[in-house]
Amino acid sequence: MPQVLQELSDPALFWLDAHWSGSGTATSDLGTPILAELTAILAGAPTGSVVLIDDHREFVRGATDYPTADSIQKSALAAGYTFTVQDDIMHLYPVAGN
Repeated sequence: MPQVLQELSDPALFWLDAHWSGSGTATSDLGTPILAELTAILAGAPTGSVVLIDDHREFVRGATDYPTADSIQKSALAAGYTFTVQDDIMHLYPVAGN
């Protein structure tokens, strides 16, 4: 993710869905790399970027290696983003001016 961020100069839409969500889905050593991805995005994405994170239910359930939805919300708010959930997707939108 850091390499991708270095190549961006305009706002981007980040769709984060590369995490294990049950039988038949891919995984690695971690159930999800979401925390590292989100930390990099919130720190280095161009102003105006939006983040969507799929499978909100897994972040509420406390699945293996998943941060809680509450911790994602706190990170988003601290970085100047709003946080809402709709249709099992977490929406992180920049507050005006971010």
